[in-house]
Amino acid sequence: MSRQPRQQSVTNVYHVIQRGINRTLIFFEDADRRMFLEMLKSQVCDSFEVYCYCLMDNHIHLIVKSGQLSFYIHRILTSYAIWFNRKYERGGYVFQNRFRSEVIEEEGYLLRCLRYVLQNPLKAGVCRRVSVYAWSSYRAYYGAEDSFVATGFLSLFFEGEEDFRAFVAEEEAGTFMDIGCRLKDCEVREVLKEMLEGRAFEVLDRVEQKQILKKLKQDERIGQRQLARITGIDLNMIRRL
Repeated sequence: MSRQPRQQSVTNVYHVIQRGINRTLIFFEDADRRMFLEMLKSQVCDSFEVYCYCLMDNHIHLIVKSGQLSFYIHRILTSYAIWFNRKYERGGYVFQNRFRSEVIEEEGYLLRCLRYVLQNPLKAGVCRRVSVYAWSSYRAYYGAEDSFVATGFLSLFFEGEEDFRAFVAEEEAGTFMDIGCRLKDCEVREVLKEMLEGRAFEVLDRVEQKQILKKLKQDERIGQRQLARITGIDLNMIRRL
């Protein structure tokens, strides 16, 4: 089947996702993340602006503005893959197929998508607050010096730093492009049923419940809100696991 043409944004603003091949890690250590950001920064120009980024262990999120999206993203990913393979003395693909993108053509969607990207580490249970995650653009928006992230657009929507922080802290429950297909609730219940081997989740002690939830959280097809909804366990507790 031939590739479908990439949808073009009338605003030239896009949400971009790329993940490691077979969901493998693309960042083994902080030095890898720093190198990727240097490569991202090196491409910033009048034709390629970065509004937001978030680097997870096996995938990346970007919000960028460019009329030459494929040219710049391909250059960044190719450069990083070559560097990564040399560093770790490996061969083959680093990333899964071509990158995915969705158009952003409404101001409201831009802001909610930005919040979604910044909340990725929180929802993955990597951190307890968006502000403490070191590998997103969150800290670049107010007061950061020598940042390559475009921040001027924020003044169009927020009265200042406090207003922005409050917005990002709000729970984002919208639907956005994600790294893979999510399981339906009924499918998650089947996975849980197999793990329980005939027992009821409610009768397990808290330690065993946490062990099962930790295992389920490792499956990228299962959302944390989904687990809270299905098991009745508080979402904040699931996030802390």
